[in-house]
Amino acid sequence: MDLSNLSKKEYDIIRNFIKLKLNNKFDLDLKTCQLSTPSSPKDRSRKLNSLSNKISSVDYRCDLTCEIFKDFTIGVVIWNEMWNSKEKLNCLKNENYIYQTTKGTWKYTTLT
Repeated sequence: MDLSNLSKKEYDIIRNFIKLKLNNKFDLDLKTCQLSTPSSPKDRSRKLNSLSNKISSVDYRCDLTCEIFKDFTIGVVIWNEMWNSKEKLNCLKNENYIYQTTKGTWKYTTLT
């Protein structure tokens, strides 16, 4: 596959392969997977791996985030169920959450 120009079908093949491997190895029930590749927009992987985006945007909420790097290795983040469902977040209103960013800095956010 040419990582600089993947088709939707190829994205789906990669996502399904990763979900299948993880489901078999760890007995996980992973339904949704976001994928970023070297051809993705520059800030896509940062947005996919951001807890604040998981909290504030349904577009980035998922069970699993994967990033394919230029050396063809794949990084995988499995999000716990609290952050992958908007309904589950509703009961956590007005709570403060502290988290580490992908840059290594610490941030906090409040669910409103």
